[in-house]
Amino acid sequence: MAFILDSCQADEPGFNRLLTLFDLDEMFQNQMTSAYFSLDSVDPDMPYHPFNQMRFAPSTLCHSQLLHTMLLTDYLLKFLTVGQEVQCQHPYDLRSLDEVTQKLPLYLKKIIDNFHEDNHQEAVHRFWIESDAVPYAIDDEEFNTTGRVLFAFDEMKMIVKHQRMVRDADGNLVDKEGDGEGWDCYLLTPEQLQEVEAGTRLISDSAMIVIKKTGEIIFWENQKIEQRCVFPKADRHHFIRLSKRKRDDQEKVLIDDSQSLRLIYRITRKAATQAGISHRFSPEFIFAQEFTAHYNEFAIYFPELGRLRELSKATVLVNIMASQRDLNKKNMSDYRDYLKDKTLWSEKEHRYWQETEQEISVLIKDNMSKNFERWRKQFSKENVRQKQQQILNDVRKQIGSLRFTAKSKEVKDFCQKFHA
Repeated sequence: MAFILDSCQADEPGFNRLLTLFDLDEMFQNQMTSAYFSLDSVDPDMPYHPFNQMRFAPSTLCHSQLLHTMLLTDYLLKFLTVGQEVQCQHPYDLRSLDEVTQKLPLYLKKIIDNFHEDNHQEAVHRFWIESDAVPYAIDDEEFNTTGRVLFAFDEMKMIVKHQRMVRDADGNLVDKEGDGEGWDCYLLTPEQLQEVEAGTRLISDSAMIVIKKTGEIIFWENQKIEQRCVFPKADRHHFIRLSKRKRDDQEKVLIDDSQSLRLIYRITRKAATQAGISHRFSPEFIFAQEFTAHYNEFAIYFPELGRLRELSKATVLVNIMASQRDLNKKNMSDYRDYLKDKTLWSEKEHRYWQETEQEISVLIKDNMSKNFERWRKQFSKENVRQKQQQILNDVRKQIGSLRFTAKSKEVKDFCQKFHA
């Protein structure tokens, strides 16, 4: 196995020096096909406990570079969302994020500042980072000649997610299900909108309706139109992308991946601002979406975020190789079982000799038919007569012409012999 990597020079900035061959060797040796990490409360009865309990899986992550990177990025995300930096040693002093964010450009710093300036509900939210599916291509044209297969990976997208949490009966923090963000998005024709207004088509009570081909967006609530606006022409290319997303029977756009969520988020925020109505996204949701959109820019100033992205991409390659290894093992096992199947091979041997005998019989018949055909032509009456005539003609040529008279020597010799 060989890696095709862009090597960094000694004078390159830290945000480019993200991965080493040691990292790759470690991940392949430990077969790190996936990874999970979380910092949780030590005791639900002690919410202000200064420590966190580290949970991770699989166990091969222990003491690895990937685990170290996941710890740092999770810790950093906690600083950015809590709004304070916590000293990791006693006395666990707190300080503002100014030291952490002072080098950020204004547009990135604004994402963090806006999050802390917004009105937050009295609730607990958890944030975490996930890796999205990475596109890759496989080139196996040289496999039959050189045995080489080339895997080429595109950029991996990292996604920041959030989830509101509540305490259960035992005091443990658990995810709260059913907390929707924003407006349900529908893509309807003007005729379908009329059906909604007439009550013959049912949609969600709180819905943002995008009208096809008109650029109009309608906010529907309490069974009536609350607000409407015309989406800017410069941004209507979003509608083309929206039309390609999966929808249910009522034309509701399904949020089944990060791209659909991001697209609806952009359209909703812009349309709500245009219509002068609340977009109904929580500050936590907005922070997660904006951080996701600018993840690679944040990684320039916090290289561990970039390192997490590259290590996550490496897990995809490890996963592919592990899957291929498992497939090879299965194929080898199937081949061994195939070779050990005596009944199968006995039947194959019997069938082989039957087929061979049939083939030989066919060959013998064909050969005899060809020979008899040749002999039949060779010894036919016509050919025999032609041969006899040819021999007779040859004899005549050798004898020459015969002419006898009373004075011929042969006649005189015969007469003398007869009268002697």
